[in-house]
Amino acid sequence: MGSMLLQHIDKITEKRRQIAALYREKLRDVRGIRLRPELPKEVRYNYAYMPVEVDEREFGVSRDKLYEELKKFNIYSRRYFYPLVCDFPCYRSIAIKDPLTVAHLVSSRILTLPIYYDLQLEDVDKICNIIIMLSSKESTRQNSRVSTEV
Repeated sequence: MGSMLLQHIDKITEKRRQIAALYREKLRDVRGIRLRPELPKEVRYNYAYMPVEVDEREFGVSRDKLYEELKKFNIYSRRYFYPLVCDFPCYRSIAIKDPLTVAHLVSSRILTLPIYYDLQLEDVDKICNIIIMLSSKESTRQNSRVSTEV
């Protein structure tokens, strides 16, 4: 199966590149959504994942809340680096010197958005619009709280 796919790998990679480019274009200015830096042109990337970092303070909701909200629209993302291996019950009793604060922070903020060959660009546009809408809705909610508190 894998060797049969190799003859199509350039077409598959190009489609994924287009999907990633659309995500980047649509989400680049969304407060609290951070995209990984673009890779240098000489790097031949396979676009296997579309990770975003969700900053709860800026975006208005946590990565986990965004994950749950997207599921309501039948959008299945993945919480990446979650849970950390050190948090598995079989490893919790192992003493470590480093509290892994950076790893815990990353594991609570990274979400991978859907990216696969058959994903239509129109659907990527819809996914981005839903993320933007969720961010706007939370901003409106926070602004109304502030105005009622003032």
